[in-house]
Amino acid sequence: MATFEKRISNSGQISWRARIRRDGAQQLTKTFARKSDAEAWAREHELRLDRGFGLPDRAALLKPLSAGIDRWLEDRLPHMSPDDQNNNRQMLEWWRSQLGAVAMVRIDPQMIEAAAKRLHDETDDKGQRVRTPARVNRYVQTLSRALGYCHRTLRWIPGNPCAGVRHYKEPPGRTGFLSEADIVKLLAAVDARNNAGFSLFVRIALGCGPRRGEIERLRWGDIDPVHRRITFRATKTNELRTTPLPAALVPLIKEFGKIRPTDPSARVFPQKYRTHWDEVQRVLPEGIVFHSIRHSTASHLMMSGASTLDVMTILGHKSPSMARRYSHLSDDHVRSQLERASTKLLK
Repeated sequence: MATFEKRISNSGQISWRARIRRDGAQQLTKTFARKSDAEAWAREHELRLDRGFGLPDRAALLKPLSAGIDRWLEDRLPHMSPDDQNNNRQMLEWWRSQLGAVAMVRIDPQMIEAAAKRLHDETDDKGQRVRTPARVNRYVQTLSRALGYCHRTLRWIPGNPCAGVRHYKEPPGRTGFLSEADIVKLLAAVDARNNAGFSLFVRIALGCGPRRGEIERLRWGDIDPVHRRITFRATKTNELRTTPLPAALVPLIKEFGKIRPTDPSARVFPQKYRTHWDEVQRVLPEGIVFHSIRHSTASHLMMSGASTLDVMTILGHKSPSMARRYSHLSDDHVRSQLERASTKLLK
């Protein structure tokens, strides 16, 4: 049975040390700021012992967070898309700078929350917060993946301390949606830039619904104008996705192919067009970002009669809930559908 020891520091701060000891097993101790956290931790690990799981050996208990991060980066990172690899590595390196030297078994929710608060409160030269609450939560979730791997797979720690971390409240997700009039305005602004590559870049986004990074990594060998197919290889899910190529894009691709080398291994868009997009974004409704184009493609597909499965296939979603999230319908479309139904029902 677990025991709990109340401790008072020289400064008067109270903490609670939980101690678990079983016959034939080494003891495990951990200190918490709150007794309730110590009791919850003890219950979790006593239950594991009752189910036949042993406590980690002493060598594992001494492993610092930096070792856990290194192992997760080595084992799990290669299975992610290039964008996710860079993102996860950057976030875990931040955690390494904060808690890398601390033994993983000593890390508790309060320690993680304190670090997350520093992340949340960081400001730039103008006094503006550097990160949104949602971004701070992604940092914690990434740390949780690494610690969860050390807990469930490597058995280096008896539990994942991120399980008890309180997250920041996030605002509702973006629902930026381009109406047909907005799309006309968008394409006019794009063409005014007088850049064939940027024009094709945006039209592929609008016609096929890929993510920005998926377009940036397209190679000429991924585009088949003869059979009207386009293949996105470096996707968020790290899985190959082939979608139909709209007929309207075929002549634009062939024309651009006269400007750019069409070697199958060469990138179609070596330039990322970030500056061009920043200029175009100024003429669009507030809240519209490049990802809104993907959202709009899904929405207009649904309004044109496509099923949720169609949207999942084209955009590469894993679940219907993700497809429905992007399939925002305009008020005019909903109103017309309701009028059509009511005409039959109320005649």
